[in-house]
Amino acid sequence: MFQALFSAALSEKSACVKKGIEQATPILLKRLEEVASLIRWLTRRALYRINRKVVRALLAHLLQMLPYKGQLLAPIVDNYAKALRILLSYQSHIDHVDPEEFNHILSLSFAAVLGDPVHPNRGLEFDAEVGPSQEDMESEQGEEEEDTRTGKKRSLPPASNPSGARVVRTTSRSPIPLNNGQIEFMLIISMVLQASNIQILPRDNNEIAHIVLIKLRRFFSKYSQWTSAHPHAISATNTILFQLELNSQSILSQFAATMLDPLLTLWSSSGRNSKEGLLLSLKTLLPFATSGSQARPRDLLARLERLLEMEADAKGGFAPLPMESLRLVGGCDDAGPDALRTTLFQSGFNFTPANASSWALLELHADCILEVRGGFL
Repeated sequence: MFQALFSAALSEKSACVKKGIEQATPILLKRLEEVASLIRWLTRRALYRINRKVVRALLAHLLQMLPYKGQLLAPIVDNYAKALRILLSYQSHIDHVDPEEFNHILSLSFAAVLGDPVHPNRGLEFDAEVGPSQEDMESEQGEEEEDTRTGKKRSLPPASNPSGARVVRTTSRSPIPLNNGQIEFMLIISMVLQASNIQILPRDNNEIAHIVLIKLRRFFSKYSQWTSAHPHAISATNTILFQLELNSQSILSQFAATMLDPLLTLWSSSGRNSKEGLLLSLKTLLPFATSGSQARPRDLLARLERLLEMEADAKGGFAPLPMESLRLVGGCDDAGPDALRTTLFQSGFNFTPANASSWALLELHADCILEVRGGFL
């Protein structure tokens, strides 16, 4: 049945693009969309019954059909993105996807989310974001300030960056909306990066972690206001960070300072539940942003300190850490090292997950104060 639907989808696509997708009649576009919807429906219904051969054929069909002249084929994007997400949601199916297919899925998904050209059968590649992105250059060129005395506009001076690392500047541009297909593709990115058989760590010329961090940084810089896709982007970021934290610290040292700025901008527009994932990212990045021979990004650290101070007074923010959730550490207490333990107190019997988030926030705030004002204490 899948093979018959694949043939029908290819036939309808050929009819739509025969004279160009822009010239296709509404009837042809509707028929193509209905076939794509039927494939999505059948994928959901047959998810637990199809074997590895059918899974590989379905995956190949989805990746083959979506690209069209450097873009995604609009009539089928939403249905095919959902079908791909449904297929990868079943652990038995995602475990049989090979690394090359993972690479193609990530390349297609990031292109869809970031608006890059879509290239079929091409894996992840470094892009122009290694240097200043075109969006950042345009926004910096467009930033002008009107002189109150002369009435003329003058360009604003560049912001100071003592660390010497390129920090992606986030401006107050109008929020860029994300469509349903892009949200689905960001969820797919998060699912793929959490797969047990994907090779993320940099070995044998494998640059996936490096490239993924660049593209995630572009995403946070481009979409600086919280959307439905950001929880998946934060989850993907934390997956990469946790794997690189102990296995490839050099990459994190390169990216830590430049990732802080877009994450801090995102912090201001997110709610309390959303900030828990951001908190994990910031706690992981902060030691790498302030270590090594590079100068400390003091402007970003001071900004982080202000945001954390405001969090205590924010409505709906992190709750204070109650004394009832703690217990003193006795002199004869032989308990070993604990993440929720200091020299004077540790987590008690009434300690909850919400208390753990408050503890992590206090730890991050203390580390930030030490970096910003350590020389004056």
